[in-house]
Amino acid sequence: MIACWDCRNLEAFVQVSPRGDARQVTQLSSGLKPTEWGGSDAREPGIFCARCDKPVDADLAELGLVDDRVAFVSPDEFDADAAAVELMALRPAAAWTRLDLPERLPRFADIPADLHPDLLESLRRTKRDRLFVHQAEATQAALDGGHVVQATSAGSGKSLGFTLPVLDRLLRNPEATALFVFPLRALANDQMAALERFGVVSDPWVNATSFDLRVADASTPIRVARHDGSTQDHERSEVRRAGRIIITTPDSLHAAILGNMNRSYKDGTSWRRILHGLQFVVLDELHTYQGVFGSGVGNVIRRLRRACARFDSVPQFLAASATIGNPVELAENLTGLSPFVLVDDDASHRRRRVLLVCNPPSRVADDPATKALKTKRAASGSEQESPEDPIDDLSGRIAPQTIAIDLLAKGALAGQGHPPVRSIAFCRSRNAVFQLAQRTKSMLGELHRDDLVASVAPYAATFLADDRVEAEGKLRDGSTLAITSTNALELGIDISDLSIAILVGYPGQISSFRQRIGRAGRTGEGLAVLIVGDDPLQQYLARDPDALQALLDAPPESVVVNPEAPEVVRRYGLAPAQEEADGIAFEDAEYFGEAAVHAWLADATGAPEVERKGVAYWRVPWEGEPHRAALRNAVSSKTYTVLHQTGKDFKPIGTLDEGTAPRDAFVPAIWSGPEGQLYRVTGFDQKASEIYCEGPVNVQYLTRGMSVDHVEVVSDQLEPVHLGSSVIGYGELAINRQVFSYKEQHFSGAEQSRQVERGWPPVEFVTDGMYVRIGEGLFGDHHRDDSMRALEHLFLSVAPALVACDPYDLDSASAGSSLFLYDSFGGGIGLSGAAAKRFGDLVDLAYEVVVTCPCEKGCPSCVMLSRRPDGNRSLSKDGAVAVLEAIRAMEGVRRLQSYK
Repeated sequence: MIACWDCRNLEAFVQVSPRGDARQVTQLSSGLKPTEWGGSDAREPGIFCARCDKPVDADLAELGLVDDRVAFVSPDEFDADAAAVELMALRPAAAWTRLDLPERLPRFADIPADLHPDLLESLRRTKRDRLFVHQAEATQAALDGGHVVQATSAGSGKSLGFTLPVLDRLLRNPEATALFVFPLRALANDQMAALERFGVVSDPWVNATSFDLRVADASTPIRVARHDGSTQDHERSEVRRAGRIIITTPDSLHAAILGNMNRSYKDGTSWRRILHGLQFVVLDELHTYQGVFGSGVGNVIRRLRRACARFDSVPQFLAASATIGNPVELAENLTGLSPFVLVDDDASHRRRRVLLVCNPPSRVADDPATKALKTKRAASGSEQESPEDPIDDLSGRIAPQTIAIDLLAKGALAGQGHPPVRSIAFCRSRNAVFQLAQRTKSMLGELHRDDLVASVAPYAATFLADDRVEAEGKLRDGSTLAITSTNALELGIDISDLSIAILVGYPGQISSFRQRIGRAGRTGEGLAVLIVGDDPLQQYLARDPDALQALLDAPPESVVVNPEAPEVVRRYGLAPAQEEADGIAFEDAEYFGEAAVHAWLADATGAPEVERKGVAYWRVPWEGEPHRAALRNAVSSKTYTVLHQTGKDFKPIGTLDEGTAPRDAFVPAIWSGPEGQLYRVTGFDQKASEIYCEGPVNVQYLTRGMSVDHVEVVSDQLEPVHLGSSVIGYGELAINRQVFSYKEQHFSGAEQSRQVERGWPPVEFVTDGMYVRIGEGLFGDHHRDDSMRALEHLFLSVAPALVACDPYDLDSASAGSSLFLYDSFGGGIGLSGAAAKRFGDLVDLAYEVVVTCPCEKGCPSCVMLSRRPDGNRSLSKDGAVAVLEAIRAMEGVRRLQSYK
């Protein structure tokens, strides 16, 4: 038992660790209940009374409170220069480039004087007597009643700029409610913890997903509740009954909240109270709502506004984003509202950071992985090089992941002369995240550092609820020293003591790149390492430090969304909206656009389904359940169940959507299961919507299907532009796509091209795209088709640097003298249109990439693409250069910046 004999306290205590962080310890009749470690505490290690702050004698071992976490380098003691030297020495054969990002001092402003007195008291109590300039500006703009969008760097404290005005309003109006929408559940959990720190009660939780926030002793509690896919039914009832700040995701808002907005539950609750009182909608991490996903979310927000109008509320929107090129435009496109007040004067403190760029060395001929693959070929009787299996595939650069393992295991964690350094490594895919974590653990075992193995962990947004909570808890309390993650931890999760960030490949967007390197060095110096891959854009950045610095200094990319794209607005706007209001009215053009609403109602017949407040609503047929359409599977509404076959037994282990199944589930693809296990695809049944696999299998590679597209122009959406003998157009393109081959992507970095044994039928769709018809005279003496393929590869590789999108959101093809760059999914949303509007920049960047590469005939660093195994055999680097030089010399190419 713990007891403070000075004040007779037997319930609430604080434990301070040798690391200098602390946790609350509550003594209950059932035993001790400690919270997660967090924050900082300058007192000596031990137990202290939470009421009188005096030390308490206690046997930590007997109480089960021993802090057995591995000690790590304090952020205040981390030396970025020394760490940079140590990591570079681990791979001396690599080409290293160093950039120094200087410290930026903070600028402060007074707290708005008209903020609620209880909030002012809370800020003083939590030692936040001043705000950064941008926090004060955002708070005041929201208090003045405007829609606000903040666009500042990672870790700049944007959440305070929307939390203060929301709490102010809810303290003044007991009927007011607010929705906080986060793209990932992990961010929702982080926001819950941030809001809890405003309160005066040490343990305000009423259940696993709700707590009562009392910002001052005399304040009325505000119920804060999380509502997402992990919220239990009995907890959801409490959310509807008492919640005032509802923290949710766009998926839950789409399916659970709006999908049930008219429902009266058996427990007597409904969503009407929350929607009727809705005063604020907060959209955090706004920049993540891009492409098809963002376009779908835009329709969900329009449906929310439509629902609020029905319940006589008009919410104010507060948005926060990383630094992007068009924050106001994005906020307006997502919400359908204007104007938004922009707050982008980042006044936060940025610590000094060192940025290293590592270009992996080439594998030598006797590299173990290369020798193993050659031995395998010899055993199969295919020792000679063949067009289907070129020997060159075995002699590229060492894989970025292999370099990352050395930097994490041998440098950050088990380096000589220092304790482990807390680190984060970002990978492009969930598969890569699991593989990097597992291989790092194996390396630590080889180094006889078994004490560190458990401190390495993967993280992905697809974790089950319990696994995600456990992973986040260990990350926050320091039990996890090295975390490997997808972009799930790129966003606003507050982990202040990470010192090293490793990027396994350039993420494709400068905004994302800034976010990732910004995860390190929050409370001390930071070191970020970019390990580039073997593709033209990344190699260009590695070759030219000035190009990377220019990219960091230049305005970031604009985020493209198009909520009025026909298929998107039907699936996520009109179809579910029809269920929510018993029909669609012509007046709904206010939310979904006149063209979309009129096209929808063209199929309506007979009398309206219902009339409400003088407005007539019609229903039209729609297959399926619209609220079950997954926002993150916007390419296709159909999904396939992945089944693990053992004898005659079949067990579901995952799903794939219709758009990715042909690429990832051909026979004999290797598919990564929910916990990183590898399975081999043995078959599929399209009618039954099932994919069959065996395993787990012990292989050292993953697979990716390589699609071949045939393209035809259906119609022009814009007037074609003539540049001499060349033509640039933008319109609807018909795509016929099929996967004939795939690549074995070995963990060492070696790759082999293979033919699929059984592939899927062709996928046909119509999308938006740019086409360029090159005048025959521009090729000179160079082979036309070889020049076109090289040019196609260049455009596809550099386009993501100009348009905020995943590199695989765009695709390209060429036929004769025509080149196509297009959205790689049905319907399209205009990503390629953004590239077309920056055609001059596209040409310039492609030219810089190819002419700065020192190779003679073309290589993976300039005109070869791993996405194009069949198109890499005959490429003319000189021909691509000749065409680009000719286009750049054309007077009219600069006028294409206003091509719209």
